[in-house]
Amino acid sequence: LRLQLINRKGCDTLGWREVDLLGRDWLEAAVPATQREVVRAQFARLERRGSESEVYFEHDVLAAGGGRRLIAWRCIALRDLEGQVVGYFSSGEDITTRRAIEQSVERTRSLLNEAQEIGNIGNFEVHVPDTGVEFWSPQLHRIFGLDPVHDRLSLEQTHAAVHPDDVAGYRTQWDAAISAPGSYSSDHRIVTRAGAVRHVRTIYNVSAGSEGSVRIAGTMLDVTAAKQAEEDARVAQQRMTHVS
Repeated sequence: LRLQLINRKGCDTLGWREVDLLGRDWLEAAVPATQREVVRAQFARLERRGSESEVYFEHDVLAAGGGRRLIAWRCIALRDLEGQVVGYFSSGEDITTRRAIEQSVERTRSLLNEAQEIGNIGNFEVHVPDTGVEFWSPQLHRIFGLDPVHDRLSLEQTHAAVHPDDVAGYRTQWDAAISAPGSYSSDHRIVTRAGAVRHVRTIYNVSAGSEGSVRIAGTMLDVTAAKQAEEDARVAQQRMTHVS
């Protein structure tokens, strides 16, 4: 895999001069030792494929000065008239910054999900009428007794889960909220798929959305444990009063 050509963009990306690389074994000169066999296997896979095939893979490339750049490659095999591989043509894109951003976003998302699970709070975004754009956090699924991986929460499900004794007040507030932008809060009970009753506190903002819709975004906190603690304290107080 001796390098025969590298364009100016490639040199600028890696910080190498053309004369520093031409004629050298690409794997030995530019691929970290821990990744060489993996890259070699990609070229071998390409060689086994047909003449029109292309492979995509990513690997680090050693830059001048000791740094590394993550490059996404699209490679094809160059073949002679008999179909034998005589070389490879590779087009690379530096995705170092993009991948770092993706990893940062994923870490932030992971930390947010962990914080929501610890605090037993979820968040959501929906539009009325439905525009196809909605979001229900993993913890919100758990609050409703659903699996965030295999189940899909919907606005209709959240309405249907409201405890029968709370439906009238809930619907009255909801209907008023979606007709007048502003900030709202709601305390009501829900019944999970398994039949468990949970107390939740929802705080949400209503604003104008896209395509003439109304956007509703907010949080839902499971306050069941707090409500139970309040009830236990109330019962204990009654007992103490009765004893006195």
